[in-house]
Amino acid sequence: MREQDAAMERYNFYNDSRTINSMVGSPFERIDESRMVGIYRMYETEVVSGADLDSDDLIDLEAIDHNVCHGCTETALDACKACPHVLEAQQNSYEVEVEVSYEVPLKFDVCPACHGAGKMIDPAIDAGGISQEAFDEDPDFFEDYQNGFYDVCCSTCKGNRVVPVWDRSKTPAKVLQAIDEDMAERRSFARQWAMELAMGC
Repeated sequence: MREQDAAMERYNFYNDSRTINSMVGSPFERIDESRMVGIYRMYETEVVSGADLDSDDLIDLEAIDHNVCHGCTETALDACKACPHVLEAQQNSYEVEVEVSYEVPLKFDVCPACHGAGKMIDPAIDAGGISQEAFDEDPDFFEDYQNGFYDVCCSTCKGNRVVPVWDRSKTPAKVLQAIDEDMAERRSFARQWAMELAMGC
């Protein structure tokens, strides 16, 4: 019975929104609060000239059959530059994925998790809810619960009461879409990770 109770407590803890929120993380590489911008990295498609690519790049792009050309080595670099397969491939243009950084305008919003309190009740105490019967059976526990004895720092705002959010009205559409998709993936991963932990994996 004790093992079942522990399993249920673990399940409730990792399925609690406060726990899951702490596992999501920020989409930004870093945040500069002095300038109120977040640095966001994403990949974009860019067209480049084959003349700017070496044989290894061209092989990766499947512009050259790797069975014909195995890429330049330090000792064969000059020969590879004169290779007709490379020279032919360098006459074309190619679409490549490049990593770019954007400064995303931020603003502060009241933390949606703690509603600006900067603290929350420890999910280990009340995840899954506490019945009135439990409070009635232990008045001291109820008093401590009401008086904040079980409060901990908010896992979302880290006690700051506010959280930096991207200013949707000032963020380019393509960046906004990338961040939204990034956050959706982060939340999905956090829920999956939490479920695995809840099951004891």
